[in-house]
Amino acid sequence: MYGCDSMHKKLFLIEFINSMLAMNSHRKYFFILSCTILFLTSCNHWKGKIAKETMAFDTVIYQKDPLATYVLDKRKSRCVVSDNLPVKNFAIVDSLMFVDTGRDHGMVEVLSMNDFLSKGSFGNKGRASGEFTNGINLGLYTTFRKKGNTLCATLYDMVTGKVFSVDISSFLKHGKAILVEEFKNTEIPQPAFWVKQLSDSVLFAKVLTNEETTQRRLLVRNGNVENLKSMAFADEFAVPQNTDFNMISTLIGVSPDQRKCVEAMLDMNYMNVYTPMSGKGFTVCCGDKLDLLSDALSLSKAERRYMFADVRAYDFGFAVLKYDIDERTYEAGDDFKPTILVLDWNGKSLGELKPNIKFNHFDMDVRKGFLYVLDAESRIRQYSIPAIKSWNNHSSRAK
Repeated sequence: MYGCDSMHKKLFLIEFINSMLAMNSHRKYFFILSCTILFLTSCNHWKGKIAKETMAFDTVIYQKDPLATYVLDKRKSRCVVSDNLPVKNFAIVDSLMFVDTGRDHGMVEVLSMNDFLSKGSFGNKGRASGEFTNGINLGLYTTFRKKGNTLCATLYDMVTGKVFSVDISSFLKHGKAILVEEFKNTEIPQPAFWVKQLSDSVLFAKVLTNEETTQRRLLVRNGNVENLKSMAFADEFAVPQNTDFNMISTLIGVSPDQRKCVEAMLDMNYMNVYTPMSGKGFTVCCGDKLDLLSDALSLSKAERRYMFADVRAYDFGFAVLKYDIDERTYEAGDDFKPTILVLDWNGKSLGELKPNIKFNHFDMDVRKGFLYVLDAESRIRQYSIPAIKSWNNHSSRAK
């Protein structure tokens, strides 16, 4: 998911393997052997029967034509971050940009959106108390939340299973980040490979189950683990054993108020929009019909579709980065040009953005109407799109 030569499709696998390498030598040996078998068998075509073909809600909204198309000119963009700052991913929160640098010390650099100068960095990689074994992942393991006028970040360490919070407002004022353990590893279902905080006492997590063939969506409320009964249909969506579990992998974006989320399939042409606390929602399909799991499995790995690569959620709606290419094209590193689809929380198209360059991450400054993309050279480019402000202003008036 990170970097100009990143392997989006293998994000979870990389994180999962890294965590398992912390095992003792015997368990590590059997784990690596299992991964090797999985890799070899996932290259084959599947010829069996599929119990469940989609992970969709009963209500499906079909998106064929965007409301508007914004074709962007690279010559009118500008690079906003110093070349001396390594960038793997980034996230915009109000007037701040958080940059995942990939460094061992000061992993997250905090920049002002006014001048893009650093306000400091925090987070270290390591095994000491308050350090993160495999670093910080802004997409999978980090939640930014407002508590009154205070901005806080919640960070999950997949290896230790601990959840820490950082008072960002205090960090900006005093220049020191203090990590406080909010949830202990005994409270988090393991191995949870995706965790977001929904409230002071509630976490939303995904866990790989049934020998890596399914994934469960869980709420951790006051230390108690709860199944989302209304999302059972999604938890039952399974790949056959010894096939590529990326086929059921998803990207999830959670709204700033933590009340809504969008879950986009990596390999298929649809996404689910729902309320995590209740599981009620609908599906948005980017095509004439929903992609079927059996159709995807009938193809070789090189022929399979790579559909969505990133997702961001806002007050007005959400945006997804659409690749819509086959694995062969992606692995070859061909110069494809992705599109950003923008929708409101009712599944209605607000438009599509076409930067006309190869990029793998993006975010928006909704206050000023700017789009930022991480290009193939790991540079953050800024584009002015006035429509972004109108989307945000319309959402604010509707509240």
